[in-house]
Amino acid sequence: MGFLYEKKTQGGEPVIEITGYEGKAPSLTVPEKIEGLPVRSIGNHALADRDEVREISLPRSLKTLHLFAFQNDAALERIRVYDTTDDLYDGVIRSCDALREICIEVTEKDNYLLMRDLLQETDNALSFVLHGSADLFGQEKTLCLTFPEYVREAREDTMARAIHFTIEGAGMAYRECVEKHALHLAEYDRLLPRLTSYDDLSAARICLDRLMYPEELGEAARAQYENWLFAHTEKVLRHLVATEDVERIRFLAKNKLLDQAATAIPLQEAADRGAAQIVGILMEAGQSAPPSFDPFCL
Repeated sequence: MGFLYEKKTQGGEPVIEITGYEGKAPSLTVPEKIEGLPVRSIGNHALADRDEVREISLPRSLKTLHLFAFQNDAALERIRVYDTTDDLYDGVIRSCDALREICIEVTEKDNYLLMRDLLQETDNALSFVLHGSADLFGQEKTLCLTFPEYVREAREDTMARAIHFTIEGAGMAYRECVEKHALHLAEYDRLLPRLTSYDDLSAARICLDRLMYPEELGEAARAQYENWLFAHTEKVLRHLVATEDVERIRFLAKNKLLDQAATAIPLQEAADRGAAQIVGILMEAGQSAPPSFDPFCL
């Protein structure tokens, strides 16, 4: 069992193209080299139509993702990749409906080509975690950005013999903040009021990640995000409790972004789940223990 591959020639040099994977695994890590040759590409449909893969990690040597490389990977939730992968063909992540996060290791300043191209591949909500090394920025830098979903609808105008397209949702506007060599964070931050209650989970992630990783975050935007989180305490906490996101709950508590009147239900749900660490954080933040809470049972 393992990766299937072919030897090819690229720029006069022998390289490897991944053509498939034999066997089943919840996590796939594509190697940097095979038989001493660099892995440069993932072939057409090479890792597509898999129902067990939840995470795929790609090497720095990889340059190209060919047609439908991961198409219809039903369980795929996360992709880890370097920004050196800068040649994407159509349909790479098409119908990967469980995909929620793409982590990009940044090796070049102001290179957002990969991020832009992947965003154009899907209208689903998608989060990016960009990490740059100290060698590149002088210190380690992390930026987390979420792009809400949108819906593109086609309406036929029979009288005019034309088809008109409309876009519902703010997801497209968020995507327009990403260009090949520019990331317009100020514009990204101005879009929060365009989100509706339908987008609350994306809005919560946007607010939390911009506050936790405040690259180029202005004071007005900071206040906007803090006010939104405080006003939606119960919904945000219930989601974070359900996903056992201790890091973000601790951040909210530490920065006093919790409306204490709205923490009772999330605290009870944390106690019911036996989430002792979360219960402790919320209680320390000022909420009394829920009626059914027994610390000796955790």
